[in-house]
Amino acid sequence: MLRFRTCELDEMSESLRKFVSSYERNVKQTKSIYSKYGIDSSALPPVGKLDQIGKTKNLEDAVKIIFYIKYGDAMSVGDKIVFYSANKGIIKYIIPKDVEPYTAFRPNEHIDSFMSLSSISGRMTCSIPIFASVSKLMVELDRSIKDIAGIKYDESRL
Repeated sequence: MLRFRTCELDEMSESLRKFVSSYERNVKQTKSIYSKYGIDSSALPPVGKLDQIGKTKNLEDAVKIIFYIKYGDAMSVGDKIVFYSANKGIIKYIIPKDVEPYTAFRPNEHIDSFMSLSSISGRMTCSIPIFASVSKLMVELDRSIKDIAGIKYDESRL
């Protein structure tokens, strides 16, 4: 949840002031911890009265609260899926945990899904093999750089 305001705290009702003050206090505490350890805090949300630009555009003397809702859903047989494009499919079979397929090159990296090449041609979405290849190339480049720098990573989570 993000909160932005274009008014002063004393212009708010008591309950809203308490709500906004609590939120801003937590953000300020986090920013102070970040600065104590030399961590960049620019990704944290702003606090205090803001100008009417960006997310607060057309928001005059008000508070804007943005909620991000996360929904967890377990995939099951019969569910529809999409692979980055017009390639749609239906889950036919779910491979049980700990028997997932893998390659000899990366035995700790499980293969998440399979896609038929005929569906790629049938939907005329020929960019998918290129996209998949470039994605794998970027993952391997990231791993190579981490290996050179001596940075550890979990192969099964990339």
